[in-house]
Amino acid sequence: VNAKVSYMLDDHKGWVVNPGQGSDTNDFWSRDNEAVRIAINMDDGGPFSISYSYDDAQITSTAPYFQAIDAGEARFQETARSGLSIPESQVDIQHHNQTTVISGSKAALTSTVGYRELDSREYSNFDGLFGSQVTPTTSGGDRIEQDQFSIDLRLAGIARDGELDYIVGAQNQRENVELTEASNSGSASVESFAVYAQGVLGLNERLDLTLGWRATRDEKTVESLQRDGQTTGDQTKIDDDNTAYEVMLAYQLSEKLRSWLSLATGFKAAGASLYADNTNPYDAETSETIELGFAGTIREDKLDYSIVGFVSEIDDRQVVFHDPDNLRFTDIVNDRGSNQVDGFELEMAIRPLQALQISATYSYLDTDSNPLAEPYAQAGTEFNFMPGAGPATLARIERAPRHSGSLEVDYNFARFEAGDLGLHVEYLANSGYFFNPLNNATDARDVVNVRVNMSKLMLEQDSGELAVSVWARNVLDDKYAVASQYVSEDSFRASQSGQVVSAFGEPATYGVDIRYMF
Repeated sequence: VNAKVSYMLDDHKGWVVNPGQGSDTNDFWSRDNEAVRIAINMDDGGPFSISYSYDDAQITSTAPYFQAIDAGEARFQETARSGLSIPESQVDIQHHNQTTVISGSKAALTSTVGYRELDSREYSNFDGLFGSQVTPTTSGGDRIEQDQFSIDLRLAGIARDGELDYIVGAQNQRENVELTEASNSGSASVESFAVYAQGVLGLNERLDLTLGWRATRDEKTVESLQRDGQTTGDQTKIDDDNTAYEVMLAYQLSEKLRSWLSLATGFKAAGASLYADNTNPYDAETSETIELGFAGTIREDKLDYSIVGFVSEIDDRQVVFHDPDNLRFTDIVNDRGSNQVDGFELEMAIRPLQALQISATYSYLDTDSNPLAEPYAQAGTEFNFMPGAGPATLARIERAPRHSGSLEVDYNFARFEAGDLGLHVEYLANSGYFFNPLNNATDARDVVNVRVNMSKLMLEQDSGELAVSVWARNVLDDKYAVASQYVSEDSFRASQSGQVVSAFGEPATYGVDIRYMF
């Protein structure tokens, strides 16, 4: 029997200062998290083993700082416009997981059972939303209660004298969600059942064939109990069946170079938004992807590389619209046209010295989007959700930068008597991308992170082992947005506004991590 207990404490000061005074005042973007994990494994080396783990996480944080960047304010505000009492959001997550394995000489049966509970109360703050024109507001707090149960049963083994590796299994998942806030409430329940199979067959010494298949049935009920203080009782039931498959041929061109060609389909299940003024359903989104890749090693195994190109066709894309009157609400509609995403990815890792590794990645994406009518119709000072009622606007594929890449350097210094010293430096970059389908605002980033780690620090009298890391994130203090949205007091169009609201990412930040093991 093996047992392990882990504890984590994460305290992070907020990076937008709240100028208000008082014990109930907090800075924006702060977090104070705790987590504990207990893991037990019983395995005597025989055919039967069982493991259990319990996780409990307490997440405490304050809201991001949203600011109107085109209202005469600086691109990035280090201090909020007004001093407010900002409530802390609280999230409590508990998770139980049990895995049982029965092994034989050529197969193993694995059962994985999980149960998860989430209880959260989250507060949003809009201090900088409309510059100095609107009184700062704080939401009353959204209460979300969720419980989730899942079981996965799979058989994995080998056949045909080791030429065939296979997995067959079934999965069941149940989930219940309840949303309660000041003037809106609702609930959703989901039951999903899936069967799947995958096999890898060696056709000869160089050629492998992979076949995969998954069939999923979802049954969902979404109920709106109250919207804007009015009792609604709207209820939508959704039955959704989807099938996905994969076919791949992998060919070993030489001892140090392999290639593959694959065709795969995927889906995002149908549903209805719980964060909307109604429970109108949307259909499943489906995709089909063709991929061609090469991977190998050269220069006496000191340089590893891979090159992958792909073409994806997306049908019935699920497009998210932010409610023009309330940004916390979202409506989802399907784009009945076809969207295409093409691209390629490059990866490389070189080891010029035994203690030094340099890694680099680059990816290129080309996306093709369609015009889509906004789903809102104005009626006096109010508006109604009505798919197809608004003007046609290009619905871009969100969060898909055309260019992105990274460069990482890892160096392990000579071992010292006290412990091992290592250095990690990384550069992360991407070109501008759209934050949501109808928002013209884009932003790029160039971020440098550095970490110095001293590990295997043995304490006296065998009292444990210590690891200490000193790190710096966003060393160059790049100012980049992590979210952006159009809003307006007098426009009911999700894509038309004189205000651009953005929240910015973490500035230059420094800290230390300490890990103790005994």
